[in-house]
Amino acid sequence: MLDVGCGPGLTTAALARKGYRVHAARSLSLEAGVQQRVTTSVGNACCLPFGNNVFDLLVVVGIREWMPSLAGLLSELARVLKPGGHIVIASDNRWGLHLVFDPLANPLLAPFRRLLRAVLGQFGHHRPTPPTYAYSAKSFDDHLLNRQLLKLRARMVGFGPFSLLRMKILPDSVRRKLNSALQILADKHTPVFGSIGHVYVVLANKIATLLVVLSVNLVNDQALALDPCSLALRASELL
Repeated sequence: MLDVGCGPGLTTAALARKGYRVHAARSLSLEAGVQQRVTTSVGNACCLPFGNNVFDLLVVVGIREWMPSLAGLLSELARVLKPGGHIVIASDNRWGLHLVFDPLANPLLAPFRRLLRAVLGQFGHHRPTPPTYAYSAKSFDDHLLNRQLLKLRARMVGFGPFSLLRMKILPDSVRRKLNSALQILADKHTPVFGSIGHVYVVLANKIATLLVVLSVNLVNDQALALDPCSLALRASELL
């Protein structure tokens, strides 16, 4: 298994505790009893230092939004994933509630913001920030399928931060309750709410033959009612 951009290693450690051998694409400091099942390396997610068809499971959480080329990333992930293998991948949602209602983030206002930054830059008032990249759920699904990655399950996760002009407008306690209420509606597939979450999490399978479509039936309906770490553990049970 490969944990790409493993961050602090929470998913890596959880999988290792279950007895799986994990390769983490980052240097980590892990607890005793786990280290012997984990190997680490540092590299470029779009140019992984592995051969073709190596891993049974890929976990890609927390890096997609920083990668300018979704097609390039997915092509590389599909290359190192074995036919029939599984991938858990998360991406920021282009039409998330947290973006749509904030004029500083709404995708429809992006041309105006680019113009404003250019004008401010002429006067030395614009401070550049690292760009992030988000996709709609449909666009993300299409990119997956174009790389022979068949979506098995998907879930929108999180609805905050609830802000206006990137400033908090609600107390933390209210924001937590509102987020929980919206998450329940999304998990029930209530129209609209299932497409405006913050992060889009997908469990996909690398297509080996047409018969791989039958693997959809192998995934428990509750699989994506879990957080990405738990989802990775559930996917590992399919191997």
